[in-house]
Amino acid sequence: MPAPKETCGFGCLPMSNPSGSGNARGSRFGRAPSGRYPAPVIPERLQPVLDDVRPLAERFVSAGHAVYLVGGIVRDLVLGRVRAGADLDLTTDARPEQTMAIVSGWADAVWTQGQAFGTIGARRGDTIFEITTHRAEAYREDSGKPHVVYADDVTEDLSRRD
Repeated sequence: MPAPKETCGFGCLPMSNPSGSGNARGSRFGRAPSGRYPAPVIPERLQPVLDDVRPLAERFVSAGHAVYLVGGIVRDLVLGRVRAGADLDLTTDARPEQTMAIVSGWADAVWTQGQAFGTIGARRGDTIFEITTHRAEAYREDSGKPHVVYADDVTEDLSRRD
């Protein structure tokens, strides 16, 4: 098994800081050396979503995989219009079978209707997660439906998203 990745998968912002204050003062990240950007700060409006995702993200990282928050929730966070109960879409380098193993025993429910497209659904408490393997889609001349090809790099996956 590969060693867990060092990246957090959330734009490399720290998932939390011990003070819980939403700023870098007193955090384990300390202060940046002179002439560099200050330690990252998580806007308060992002913290509840990151708190919901953190336990699942930690499971992926512990299994040696990266996971990224993507989709409409990211747009809504940027625009400041997150609604309670929004589904959380994630993308990962883990294949569907690996994702199922990671969420097994953690999620209250798991569904596999989207597995052919690389998507595993999971619910824990009131939060629904849609976890999709990074994809690069190719279209056949005789069909408007994409042929799914898994990708190992998140940039390939992000390039196909709107």
